[in-house]
Amino acid sequence: MSRPVYILRRRASPEGLAGVFEAIEGSDTIALARGPLLSGESSVELAAVASQATAGRAVAVRTGAPEVGGSPTGAWGPAAWTRLIETLAPAGDAALNAATRLLLRPHADDVLSDAQRCLTITRDHPHPAIGVLADPFACLTASMLDAASDHLERSLHALGRQSATFGVVIANVEIDPASARGLRETRFDRGLVDPELIASLVRSHVDPSKVLVFVGDGDRDAVEAFTAACAS
Repeated sequence: MSRPVYILRRRASPEGLAGVFEAIEGSDTIALARGPLLSGESSVELAAVASQATAGRAVAVRTGAPEVGGSPTGAWGPAAWTRLIETLAPAGDAALNAATRLLLRPHADDVLSDAQRCLTITRDHPHPAIGVLADPFACLTASMLDAASDHLERSLHALGRQSATFGVVIANVEIDPASARGLRETRFDRGLVDPELIASLVRSHVDPSKVLVFVGDGDRDAVEAFTAACAS
């Protein structure tokens, strides 16, 4: 298998981590931070989380959405964006000091909500220890389902070959009425989007050097078959 592949294992993890993405081959890992980069009126200190991941390649973290003036739409406003920018340098320095890399994982509910914002933040505010773990399914909302293939293609086209992109999360979505965006992520082979379409988009838009990170305790044979389809 030429492309590095990881599968999420929600096993017992150090405090501050929600789980670990484990490499199919070898012992490499990517830690998954439990808390968001931004929380309430202040930023989360990630030095402790980063220090726990020195055995792995990186720490993946969502930016979250700080409350700005009590506004529920503050995540997409200029004040929240400014707070994210102010947080990146110290968070990146903490990762650098821990000899690891901080991977920003976008989500529709967060300040970093889509591929365009990922491009902007890494272009205008680069840091040697900060990259992007593209997650196109996490950026979908229920209202986008009818055009899901177009949204996924635009996201992967934008981020799949960028130098700041460490890898791509491979997932799928299912309806979740309890979620603000109306969806939740699931395994790539169990959701509403055809896995063959997902493989085709990855094959067309994601550089072979980028790692693939699979959500859920997926079956290794299914993951390896999917990865092979991405390369064929």
